[in-house]
Amino acid sequence: MGRAEGFADVPVGVALCEIDPAKADCVAKPTSEVRAHISTGESRTFAVVAGSLGGAIPLQIATARVMAAFFDENNVLRGSDRVAITTDPEPLPH
Repeated sequence: MGRAEGFADVPVGVALCEIDPAKADCVAKPTSEVRAHISTGESRTFAVVAGSLGGAIPLQIATARVMAAFFDENNVLRGSDRVAITTDPEPLPH
C-alpha cells in the first residue's frame, strides 16, 4: 500500500497513482492511497500528483515538502521518499 501526503502548513493536495511505463500515464485515477501486490523481484512505478489548494507555495526546500510511503500487508514501512514542492515558476539555482 502506498500513501501520499503534504506536510502541515503546505496548501497542497496530493494523490498517488501507479504508472503504466509504456504510456507514462496513471493506470487509475490518483487517490490518497493505492493498494498493489508486488511480487519479489517485480518492479512497479508510482507517481505523486500534487496541486495547490488555493495558495502559493514558496520555494522553501526544508519545509514545503510532500511525502510518499510504502507499506506491506502487515503495515510495516518498506520505503518512503520526501520531495520539495513549489508553485514558484523560477528555476532552482545551480
